Amino acid sequence: MRSIERFMTQVRRRETPLHARLYDFAKRLRAIHIPVIPGVHHLLYEERRLRHSLWHTFLRTLYCEPMFKTRCEQVGRNLRVIRRTQSQPAIRLVW
Repeated sequence: MRSIERFMTQVRRRETPLHARLYDFAKRLRAIHIPVIPGVHHLLYEERRLRHSLWHTFLRTLYCEPMFKTRCEQVGRNLRVIRRTQSQPAIRLVW
């Protein structure tokens, strides 16, 4: 790992003409943008939303709620734990 870190430092400092060319190439590579294809990117966006929604429902149902319920003496059937942040779940009753 040490040699890779040293090489990356040399590229950032552009110590030789080769390092300078690699730095410029990396900089140009980072500037590439892909044009938006409305149908394709809309489907990708909706797929991502669905995947995140399913994942959060899975976490809530099989992890957060049971863990919270184990700390309670009594819990009604309408309890829902909603994850607002990683460390602080919010609790809501659904009617």
